[in-house]
Amino acid sequence: MFGNMRCYGRVSSRLCVSGVKSGVPKITGKSKTVEGRIAARRSRRLVGRAVKVTGISSANVLEGPELVGAVTDMPVRSARAEPIRRRLMDAAELLFARWGYTGVSVRDVTELAGTRLADVTYYFGSKQNLYFEVLKRRATPLGEERVRALRKCDEAELAGKNYINGWVSAYLDPPLQLLALGEPGWDYYFRLIAHVAYSRLWPDTFTTYYNFTAEQFMASLASKFPRAPRSHIQHCFLMLTATTMYTLARTGRVESFAEPAFASKDMDVAGPLTQDFVVQGMVGLLMPKSR
Repeated sequence: MFGNMRCYGRVSSRLCVSGVKSGVPKITGKSKTVEGRIAARRSRRLVGRAVKVTGISSANVLEGPELVGAVTDMPVRSARAEPIRRRLMDAAELLFARWGYTGVSVRDVTELAGTRLADVTYYFGSKQNLYFEVLKRRATPLGEERVRALRKCDEAELAGKNYINGWVSAYLDPPLQLLALGEPGWDYYFRLIAHVAYSRLWPDTFTTYYNFTAEQFMASLASKFPRAPRSHIQHCFLMLTATTMYTLARTGRVESFAEPAFASKDMDVAGPLTQDFVVQGMVGLLMPKSR
């Protein structure tokens, strides 16, 4: 999509791959029980004393990520194991997005998924592996879709502000289209990746999922603005990712204003505003004479 020509309700079928559009757990009685236990553990760490699980409201305990260890060798399992692996990743995605890595136990994941306690180790090798697989399964197809959109932008032979507009759209539109589908897994994923990015927890494993896309976008931008310093090119991409992640995380911050003009979940408003904000900033940085 280029310029203001968007259709967030449509998304490439390439992104609806096996294991990505799946039966993500909904907030049910079971999930409330699991999350109540997580909230109690997290509250105990935060306030320094034991608390009872009974009566704890997960809404009153801060969510968030913690540092994750390195991956280990992944067990090799047959294709018949995929349904169970998917159930475990769906449950883990919901819980990690809401409570972070350390706040969630293997027992929490398997209970919500309805599987055996030993299944995380059997199918993934470790809790760390499960965490990274949750990130990887959506990061890979999303990155590929963004690069395809970038290629279309390059092939359109746009220049100046029109190119910047198309460049930003290539990155921003695919996730907005996915959110418009209403599939909760992408909702949880965008919340999770925003937690991780803003907490500065970027070990080498994370960068392998995202740097190829980043390098493609920066290389394309540099080819259109060859006189721009490398620092400008890199900062443009960083600000694009930062504003995109904040928009997709739908933090509810705007609702805390005395008179909020829109809702965090209203992507029909937030999406175009994010696009215009980034484009105008990039024009000012890369094309200062046009201001």
